[in-house]
Amino acid sequence: MTETGRGVMVRRRLLTGDTIIAIPESLLITTSTVLRSYLGPVIHDFLPCRLSPTETLVIFLLCERNKGCSSFWKPYVDILPSSYTDILHWTSKEMDLLPKFTKRRACDLRLKAEESFNRLCNGFLPLLVRQMPQFNGAFTWDLFKWAWSSVNTRCVYMSQPQNSVLSPDEEDKSALAPFLDLLNHTVDVEVNARFDDSSKSYKITTLTACKPYDQVFINYGPHSNEKLLLEYGFTLPCNPHNNISLTLSQSLPVP
Repeated sequence: MTETGRGVMVRRRLLTGDTIIAIPESLLITTSTVLRSYLGPVIHDFLPCRLSPTETLVIFLLCERNKGCSSFWKPYVDILPSSYTDILHWTSKEMDLLPKFTKRRACDLRLKAEESFNRLCNGFLPLLVRQMPQFNGAFTWDLFKWAWSSVNTRCVYMSQPQNSVLSPDEEDKSALAPFLDLLNHTVDVEVNARFDDSSKSYKITTLTACKPYDQVFINYGPHSNEKLLLEYGFTLPCNPHNNISLTLSQSLPVP
């Protein structure tokens, strides 16, 4: 795609109310998927310590990448980006270009990932490698950053029942949705995105018509360019949801 690189083009006209895509529940990667997999017993053995939902998805993605051709999810893993542009992958010099308030937020996001990696290296990962030695070497910092960004930039919102073996400190609300995550964001369209209980699929319905052979977009929500840059690694020109963050010292007294 000229504007976005990756993307999805439609071959026929989409009208308001048409379904753009529907992904069956069996092809969504959620914490339930992970807990039903070979990792489930290891996660139970880790109790009373608990993984966060994000950590659970990140570890599963790294294990599936490591499995290579034996992984059911290999076709999906193979089309994930090999690199990302969110702040987890910025250099210190690039971070220094950010405004002070934005840089503080960026540092907080990076610290969250770094603390998660260190916590896993000192707890869950040694347990996993003892039980499944084939995963030794699958959890370097660079690979962890790749998986962390894959989860945090590409997941859809899909609330899950809270599971007692996972940390209650983070809401379990994310799912990796193969192919669906190729759809790009714009503020110029409206969509209805949700898990449809009747069809047991994650479905996106467009509320904006689309011409044949145009790129079809979705809308992540009313996000400012700061949020898009820090969490997704891109910005939008003429973003109507843009804002400027001010500190109290920068605010003016009301007359």
